[in-house]
Amino acid sequence: QVYDSVLSRSALMRSKDTGVKMATSFMAEPATSLNMLADAIIQVRRGGKSAVKSASQQVGAVVASMILNSILVAFVYGARDEEDESYLERYKKALVGSLADNLNPLNLVPYINDIVSIAQGYDVERSDMSIVSDLWSAFEKLGNDNVPPYKKAEDFAGSVAALFGLPLKNIMRDTRAIWNNTAGVIDPTLKMRSGSTSNTYQTALYNAVRDGNGDITDKIIEISVTDRIEEKTQEYVLSGKDRKEAEKIAESSVRASFTVYWKPLYLEAYNKNDTEQTAVIRRLLNETGLYEDIVQTCSNWVKSPKE
Repeated sequence: QVYDSVLSRSALMRSKDTGVKMATSFMAEPATSLNMLADAIIQVRRGGKSAVKSASQQVGAVVASMILNSILVAFVYGARDEEDESYLERYKKALVGSLADNLNPLNLVPYINDIVSIAQGYDVERSDMSIVSDLWSAFEKLGNDNVPPYKKAEDFAGSVAALFGLPLKNIMRDTRAIWNNTAGVIDPTLKMRSGSTSNTYQTALYNAVRDGNGDITDKIIEISVTDRIEEKTQEYVLSGKDRKEAEKIAESSVRASFTVYWKPLYLEAYNKNDTEQTAVIRRLLNETGLYEDIVQTCSNWVKSPKE
């Protein structure tokens, strides 16, 4: 439960600034605990047996409330956990995690607790913290070999510049647009795109498969399938999903994007009795490695509109 009272509000929480109000919302209880700990430290520094005794009582009260809170919420968190373990094991896991969060003094400090949350992989949906969140996300991408170098540079440099109010990311994005409409028109594989299953890539892939250009086909498959799956897998892992589960969801997502694009085109060619185009699309889908049985998949596509 969230404890709040005019008697417990710190000087910071009484600020009229909108940003401070957002940062300190739902922070009455942590602010009270933080101030009790700070007061205990001050009393100890002043010395005296009574001061030490009073300080120990304050610290004990704060720690006891944190432990009790963890014990209680773990009952609920353990029940919500969908892992294939006994309830006792899930409860223990939830209790350890809750204790680690509650006993971390950094979580009691406004702004600092948001940075801790971002470092743990959570999103902080607050406009004043979006810059920090973007910077952390860009920093994590630097160690990901599956993210294109230009994307790493654009995100990280743009996030750092945003701290100083410079629109570098917008400038780099416009530069990328100019590149894509010049060099990218000549050779689609040179395009710098975050959406690797775009129409341009699909068209280029179709042409490469039709012309039997294996090198171009492999390049586009790597960008639009392999890299895209890994990129999405990383996103799901960061959101808390298991690696294997994340890979399955990512592959299913990329496969769905191909299906959405190619199914209507295949049906159109099929209805026109354009056997050449349907054959190219089947070869294209087979090259992606996303479908187990291409013949059955395309057969289902043909049947589904009739059904």
